[in-house]
Amino acid sequence: MSKMFIDNLNELQFDALKELANVGAGNATVALSSLLNKHIKLSVSDARIVDISQVPEIVGDEEKVMTGILIMLKGGISGCVMFLFDTGSVDKMLDILFEKFPDFRSEKKIKKNLTEEFNEMEISAIMEVGNIISGAYLKALSDMTDITINVSVPMLQMDMVGSIMSVPAIQMGKEVDKLLLIDTHFSEDIDFNGYYIFIPDEASNKKMLESLQLV
Repeated sequence: MSKMFIDNLNELQFDALKELANVGAGNATVALSSLLNKHIKLSVSDARIVDISQVPEIVGDEEKVMTGILIMLKGGISGCVMFLFDTGSVDKMLDILFEKFPDFRSEKKIKKNLTEEFNEMEISAIMEVGNIISGAYLKALSDMTDITINVSVPMLQMDMVGSIMSVPAIQMGKEVDKLLLIDTHFSEDIDFNGYYIFIPDEASNKKMLESLQLV
């Protein structure tokens, strides 16, 4: 999101974005509970507009190793979405997904924070979880704005947060310097935090607000 859009965002418009976050969390809860066959509660603890450069500090620090799944957006909405979560949480989800098929899990290693240390099936499962979560939020956005959103194939990165956040920054170029960051918490049968990041371009911002009749 550009400075011009964020600086002029009023309380009603920001409330609409937070409502999208809550609806998206509800969608993700249903989808993940079905995938993992577990009772999962996904709640939004905070939704805020931040500078791209602030993300590493918010989630921990620049050198914290996390898993990021990036999806580029085209069509009615252009930009990108990313879901960030601790690499340790990835192992928790994989243990649940493969609990009936333990032979598909790679051997545990002292350090398991690089993509190549997961086998092909594990990587596919990680990307599917990220795709489901991101898709749940995008469905909420599409339903509420009546805008068709086309998505790219998910891109997976396991690295330090500073390196991960350089990817959407490069993809979006100098057009944006701010983003919507949604803190989410998974609880019940699985317990960890995640961060949903939404970075639409300026034209998409205007289109979304017009669709919500907020301009």
